[in-house]
Amino acid sequence: MFYLIATVGRVGNLPWMPGTFGSLAGLLFLFTLNWFGATSVSLAILTVLMSVIGWYATQSVLKEQNFSDSDPSYIVIDEVAGMFTAAMVFSFYHPITPIHLILIFILFRFFDILKPWPIGWIDRRLAEQPSTASLGVMLDDIAAGIATAIVLLLFSFVFSGSCPFCGM
Repeated sequence: MFYLIATVGRVGNLPWMPGTFGSLAGLLFLFTLNWFGATSVSLAILTVLMSVIGWYATQSVLKEQNFSDSDPSYIVIDEVAGMFTAAMVFSFYHPITPIHLILIFILFRFFDILKPWPIGWIDRRLAEQPSTASLGVMLDDIAAGIATAIVLLLFSFVFSGSCPFCGM
């Protein structure tokens, strides 16, 4: 059960780009929630629940493998939680449109792959020890989600409705 959660229904087992496909799964969930009219509060509740359950599932999976890899690529629940974090933070300041969700995906992948400070620092620092590895797996993507939301908010405020192709 925990393995299915950590791999987002085995999406993480895809042979190439599991992180990108995990993020795409998060994007699909967010498109669905947006279509059903999810609010900032409902996104916040789902984000917290997903992050806590994802952390616990990741801890269980890492324990089963005796922490031989502190951040295995097949664990992608962290990507979904990061995408949800970005959407949740953004939604408290700006209504989310489909183009925002696509921009969240692109910016999130940028931050998740490059891991600029402090994202990379969180990833390295917490992955050093088995006792904090699962927290590191989740927190670096949550930090990437926060960075994504900040950049997208800055972009949307700079254009403040004058961006004709993106509806901001």
